[in-house]
Amino acid sequence: MRALACLLVFAHHTTQRLNFDVLTGGWRSYYLFFNMGAFGVGIFFLLSGFLLARPFWIAFDAGAPMPSLKTYALRRAARIMPGFYVSLTVTLILAVAVFGTVLDGQLIFRYIIGLLFVGEFHWLALFPTEVNGPLWSIGMEVASYVLLPFGLLALFAARRLLPGWRGRLVFVAVVGLSLLGQYLVATFVPPSTVDVGFGHGMVGGAKFWMPNYNVAGFFAVFATGSLIAGLSLLWRGKRNLVADVLVLAGLFGAAWAMWAVAPARAPESFGWLGAPYNFPFFHLGIGLALLAFPHTKLLPVLSELAPVRYVAKISFGIYIWHFLILELIRQFFAPSFGYAGISSTSYWLVLTGVSLVLALVAGSLSWYGIEKPAMNWARRFEPGQATGIEPVISPQKLHA
Repeated sequence: MRALACLLVFAHHTTQRLNFDVLTGGWRSYYLFFNMGAFGVGIFFLLSGFLLARPFWIAFDAGAPMPSLKTYALRRAARIMPGFYVSLTVTLILAVAVFGTVLDGQLIFRYIIGLLFVGEFHWLALFPTEVNGPLWSIGMEVASYVLLPFGLLALFAARRLLPGWRGRLVFVAVVGLSLLGQYLVATFVPPSTVDVGFGHGMVGGAKFWMPNYNVAGFFAVFATGSLIAGLSLLWRGKRNLVADVLVLAGLFGAAWAMWAVAPARAPESFGWLGAPYNFPFFHLGIGLALLAFPHTKLLPVLSELAPVRYVAKISFGIYIWHFLILELIRQFFAPSFGYAGISSTSYWLVLTGVSLVLALVAGSLSWYGIEKPAMNWARRFEPGQATGIEPVISPQKLHA
């Protein structure tokens, strides 16, 4: 699922560089669908909530103490900060030195706010720098990391009153409150009306996205992933084909949710409560797939293939570097490789293939040179391996 999310976002940013008006036949269908690859961001948020909450649900169901939030915070910081900081800083330098971005007070302010992970609260700093657009979502992700422990503390505090499956009602409430926040922000926070849209740069694009893009809405998706993790652990017994069918049904439903809004060619596709990515239809499909995937019998033959696992492993590096790579190719080698700039599909395939190879290289360098060493270093400061938030559980016990 992580590899799928990463590749969807990559496909979105490369597809947009095709000139839709000159495409014919199947290429038009390709463009319409993969232009919606921005929905991959929704997968990331659901998946993060699912994975991070899962160890806490295991402890909750076992009657064990709540796993260490100190370890949780340390691992989140080690996982996100080093790679993001390097990408953000390199992007700022290249934006000024190569792309001619003016190094003024506003750009410096955005950079500093990006380092603090609080740019998600205002359109001015949602994009922490020019040139590398995908970095906007990291602040939203960190905000979700900060908010999740409040739900977890409520969960364990209510364990005596709501044991077992009833504990899931706590996260039903967390999701409900978050959706209420999405509604209130999207409804009552006035949108900007001056210089709105990506034609006015990334700040203009942020004005177009906000207030629909806000912390409450993205945390609602994140918390939904956490709730799904709890529901998935209620599924007892051996792996079976029903799970495989449910995963395929969920992925098909998510693809349908993308295709249903594709003709509008609006990757944001604001849905219910003004939330992006055709909410909640796409998210329900991915949620169903996440619910069933740990219990599948046949799909691991595909999902556990070495290339799939490797792309998933380096996906964060691909995500934070690929757009900068696309822009560097446009700047130095292919000036037409900008938004709607390519009319030749064969030329586009060559540029996209080169971009993908470079993105994989960048992701690998980020993983082995920055991310993995940072995480290994941070583990030395954990209270103890036995109190970590990711207990080792055998597949036999997990599915017993």
